[in-house]
Parts: sequence; structure tokens; C-alpha cells
Amino acid sequence: MQSSIRKIDLLTPPDVSFYEGRLSIPRLMAMVARSRFVRVTCLDEHGEQRVIEAAAWYARILQHEIDHLHGRLYTNIMQPETLTTIDNHPRNNPASTSVK
Repeated sequence: MQSSIRKIDLLTPPDVSFYEGRLSIPRLMAMVARSRFVRVTCLDEHGEQRVIEAAAWYARILQHEIDHLHGRLYTNIMQPETLTTIDNHPRNNPASTSVK
């Protein structure tokens, strides 16, 4: 089976870090640096080529999910010193979990 993702271009350096996780690796998370802007060349449900330009969270989500298509998990590209459990995260990072 051929992937419908033809190409992903990072339009900016991967300089925005945020915690990511994976349901198949329960209760763990780590910081992953991602690009703010991406361009994805892919095929739609009709086999027609499409180009998607994405920014911010949409760009992060596309990068995360396309990584899976290429056999990568966040653990392959995480900042290892940031690996934590969901229980320890609020204790070690109170500013990132506080509600204002």
C-alpha cells in the first residue's frame, strides 16, 4: 500500500517545543520540537493531489501524525530530559498546567 502523503515541507525550523504523548505509551509525555508552519503534499480521498498549508497546532498535529506514517513516535525525537509521567508533569511544570 502506497502512502497518500507525498511530501511534508517544514517552512520554519522546528523551534517550538511542547509536550506530546501517545496512547500506546500510556501515562508518559515529553517535549518535542516542531515547526510552526508546514506544507503537506498529499492525495485526497479521490486520489487527487492536494497541498495543505498549516500553522500552529494544525501544523504540529500534521507533523505528529505523519511521523506515525513513517514509523516514528514522539520518543524517537523527544527531548529526553523532559520525559515525565502525567502525574509528575503538573508538579514539575506548574505554569504550563495552571488555569487562569
